Amino acid sequence: MSAGMKNTLHGNRGYEYLQLLKIMLMSWPWIVISTIVALFVAWIYLFCSPAVYSAQASLKFEDNKSEISELLNVKNRFYRQDKIEIEKFIIRSRSVRIQTVKSLNYDISFYNQSHFLLHERYPQIPLKIEIIQKNARFLENKIEFKEVNQDYFQLSYQLKSKQYKKRYKYKTLIALPGLKFKIWGNERPSLYDRVIFKFNSDEELIERIDKGLRVEENKNNGILHLKLSDTNPYFAQHALNTLLQEYLKYDQMQRSTSAVQTIYFIDTLLQNMQKTVIKTGKAIEQFKINNNFIDISSGAESKSLQLAELETEKHKIDVRHIYLGTIEKNIKKNKEVNSLNFNIQGTIDPQLNELLKKFNDLLSEKNEISATYRPTSELILRLDQQLINLRNTILENVGMQIEKNEHNGAYISNQIEILKKSYNSLPTVERAFITLKSAFDVKQKVFNYLSEKKLEAQISKAAAIPSAFIVDHAVLSTEIVCPKPKKTYILALFSGITFGICGLFISRHLNPYIRTKETLERLTDIPIIGMVSHCTKIFGSKRMSFPSLYEPKSEFAESIRSVRTQLNFLASDKESKVICITSDISGEGKSFISVNLACAFGMLEKKVIVIATDLRKSKTHQLLHTNSSKGLSDYLAGSIELEKIIFHTALKNLSFIASGTIPPNPAELLLTSRMEDLLLSLKKEFDLILIDTAPIGLVSDAIPLLKASDINLFVVRSGVSRNKSVEIPLNLRNSYSLSNIYLMMNGFKSDMSYHKYYSGEYYDR
Repeated sequence: MSAGMKNTLHGNRGYEYLQLLKIMLMSWPWIVISTIVALFVAWIYLFCSPAVYSAQASLKFEDNKSEISELLNVKNRFYRQDKIEIEKFIIRSRSVRIQTVKSLNYDISFYNQSHFLLHERYPQIPLKIEIIQKNARFLENKIEFKEVNQDYFQLSYQLKSKQYKKRYKYKTLIALPGLKFKIWGNERPSLYDRVIFKFNSDEELIERIDKGLRVEENKNNGILHLKLSDTNPYFAQHALNTLLQEYLKYDQMQRSTSAVQTIYFIDTLLQNMQKTVIKTGKAIEQFKINNNFIDISSGAESKSLQLAELETEKHKIDVRHIYLGTIEKNIKKNKEVNSLNFNIQGTIDPQLNELLKKFNDLLSEKNEISATYRPTSELILRLDQQLINLRNTILENVGMQIEKNEHNGAYISNQIEILKKSYNSLPTVERAFITLKSAFDVKQKVFNYLSEKKLEAQISKAAAIPSAFIVDHAVLSTEIVCPKPKKTYILALFSGITFGICGLFISRHLNPYIRTKETLERLTDIPIIGMVSHCTKIFGSKRMSFPSLYEPKSEFAESIRSVRTQLNFLASDKESKVICITSDISGEGKSFISVNLACAFGMLEKKVIVIATDLRKSKTHQLLHTNSSKGLSDYLAGSIELEKIIFHTALKNLSFIASGTIPPNPAELLLTSRMEDLLLSLKKEFDLILIDTAPIGLVSDAIPLLKASDINLFVVRSGVSRNKSVEIPLNLRNSYSLSNIYLMMNGFKSDMSYHKYYSGEYYDR
């Protein structure tokens, strides 16, 4: 393609865009309609959508110790890094939401009906209903209550697509599938009042809270902003506050787990030790009675105290041995230990205490985030590796502690044996009494020691406080957060205008039909001799078949006369012109154009004849209100003379040759010499011969007629002809060297908007 042609095409395209902008500005009805539709949809949305309210609260996280723990130097065992992210998951966890639903105790929802929407009455309770039994079988059904009189009421409900209405007496047991309940009626509404209620399931309320909950972090200050949206503002406020309280309880419970398990461990030892102390004390009393024994000597007293100290130390070593053995047994027995929450201060190495603390912290962190992350996620795998490393380190430390404990135990046992040997110099009674008393003193001291550790663990449990506190509780808010009418209408207005404009551009460029002269000029360089305006008044009457004659001031008549003027300048050297009119497909208006052009030329006192050469499916005779029983096909077949097929119409200077009987070989008939003789004969009598051919895009019958014509008009109809249809005249010009082929657009709408383009009616002409 040459540079000049490219510039021409680009220039045509730029001009087309300017025309498109002009049409868009003139297409305000389409834009207005799309905007009105968008506003109407917005109104329907606002009318049908329930109002949504939002309750907000704030939570502050700190890792401070309680005052009691500061006094007793009890370390906080649940210090976590990156705490905010972990706690966000815990707040939304199912366990916290389940406890929230239980605390809400919202078993029954009551509703009022406004128009076709149900509005929840919460926290109002218009009926006192006692639930005897409830399961998930009937929970999705709503029940309508209507009071009949002071003693009876009516319930309406649907079950298995069947509607039920039953009358009941107050305070009687009502049994429905999966439900048993009583309506007491002491708080019932006024007579004949209508109440709708539904039994809630825990799963439904859990999902309701989860759906409306939003948790957002305020960066760098440890504050979480919580928002709960719901159609009932009272429920949103109450549910959010309850959720926060249950989270704090959960956090406090997790922090006291170590102390609880430590208390359980010590209680097991104390129960056995208490029985032993009581039994030993009774044995000493019985020994004194039986032996009439009052007291021992000072030397024996000294040996007794030494033995008691050694025995006490030996029992402490035994306690440590039990503790270390329990840890080692749990680790070796279970590769994935759930917890190692033991902490008897002072009974084991401080390093082991720190290792156990770190192990529990990591394990707690893993348990909290396991509900959110997959087991194969990078975070879980990293925590598992850290737990494995700590587990191995703890096993090594426990082994060292057990070995050290065994050495200390052996040494103390040896000292006890040496001391007991020195008892031989003492009287037999004193020696026996010392043995009993030392055993009693040892068990008493160990019992006191364990009691002291239990008290420390209880204090540690009491000192465990939540790591967060509520900064702002949720308060009742009656401001609607969704949908907001102003915002909705502005969005609808903007969307309507945008949709209208975008629809114009999209339909313009994606629609495969030719609609404007500029599009036609862009697609081909074949000359366009005229634009015939759209004619809508086609009612089938003779008058309306010739609007160029009977509506001389119409836009259509003006466009036909303009085409007539252009044709006068073409083939001006011919005394009698042969004009062939064709198109791509049927329905593009070539027959209608033919008869109206003939009428326009007739008004110039020119003798005009129209020949219907579509021997397959001609409609020209219908426009002229004649029959097609005899015509061109009969003449070409040699069965009738020329004079008998020429029909002189009532219109001045206009004659017509119908297509005639439909032949089996129309293409061959048009190629005979009789067709050439026909044209030569008609040229002697008529000034203008208009040939209405078959659609050349469907059949090739018109090709010999195109060669024999002085002017060839290819009709393109706006909104009907496709872009590819202009390839036909180009191919005809190149293949048959037809330099006399021209384009004419039919059905053109002057200054038409896109609304008319795409919704206007088109008629076959």
